[in-house]
Amino acid sequence: MSSELLNDNLVEYKEFILGYEKKFVEYFVSLYSKNSFIEEEKNIIHFVKLLYRDIFFNNTEPIFLTDESFSKFLKDKVLLKYLLNQTLFYMLNDLVCKKNSINIKIFLQFITNYLNIFEEKLSSKKVQFTRKINFGETFELNNLDNILSKFKKIQKNDEVVNFFNLYKGIPIVSSGKVLKVEDSTVAFLIEPLQEVAMRYEQRAYILKDANFDRFVKADIKEIEFSKKMVILENFSYLLNMPAMDRKYVRVYPDISASVKLFYKNDLITDGKLYDLSLSGLGVISSENNGIFAGASVEVSFELPLNDKNYESVNVHAEVVHIVEYKDAYKYCMRIYPSEEELKKIKKYVEQRKKETLKEIREEFYNLE
Repeated sequence: MSSELLNDNLVEYKEFILGYEKKFVEYFVSLYSKNSFIEEEKNIIHFVKLLYRDIFFNNTEPIFLTDESFSKFLKDKVLLKYLLNQTLFYMLNDLVCKKNSINIKIFLQFITNYLNIFEEKLSSKKVQFTRKINFGETFELNNLDNILSKFKKIQKNDEVVNFFNLYKGIPIVSSGKVLKVEDSTVAFLIEPLQEVAMRYEQRAYILKDANFDRFVKADIKEIEFSKKMVILENFSYLLNMPAMDRKYVRVYPDISASVKLFYKNDLITDGKLYDLSLSGLGVISSENNGIFAGASVEVSFELPLNDKNYESVNVHAEVVHIVEYKDAYKYCMRIYPSEEELKKIKKYVEQRKKETLKEIREEFYNLE
């Protein structure tokens, strides 16, 4: 294998990467066998070796995306992405355990970036894939001075910044003025509802504009509701902000709605509804019972409609992602409701949006 790494920023991990291919392949193949793929083991091993080279080493356009012998394997894109995610973060965990003194931040950023590129490749979009990732453009490890200088310029030009927060799933967006830039903190004059939303999330997010070509995240140092002022610190750039990409508003139910998940007509798990939109939902459960990312399931739950009378909702869904906590699982699902079920969900989402906006106003009045 060529020892020329894909990116100069990975030089400090060179020895680890060169010696890890065998373990990477073995772990990927073990996950593959558990999920009952139809490819032969010899074929999948060849596939994973090509994939490993594509991640870390200089190659021409990846063969595994066009090779006909891999076509059946590539059809199941959801599971393929799941396997790659699991294997890369298994590798990251080994790196942490074996090299306690090493800075893993760049490695983590690298694999996160590759996962985004891989998804674009897999979806066959017409994009030009960058073989060299420029961390100076994507990640600024010492970006605080850069951000603070921009705030000084905004203040001097009497311009505004645009804040974004989610309050119980509802987007709250408003502009704010820079009052003072001091040391590593910045004071802003902002709208009252934005203050409440920031307090709820315990963070502030600034949208892209003529001054910022990337999203900015910051921690809250202090909020003074009487002065409509917030002081922020620990500024950093974000690669992306998934909440901005949502097509539909996601609401958090004010009820403890029971949810049942069925797989091949068998009840396999039940839990509680965590969030809901017209295209997806989240479920919290203490059980897994073999559910995996990519599984097709039927979901059944009830929503309070028509003067709080409950109505049953039944939708087909795909498990997109599973978050494992200490004693629970969160299932993130894309849903495919019928026209009739979509009307029920839409009615509840609109109802919950109005309730949530009322709640945020009431919270502000209580804080004044």
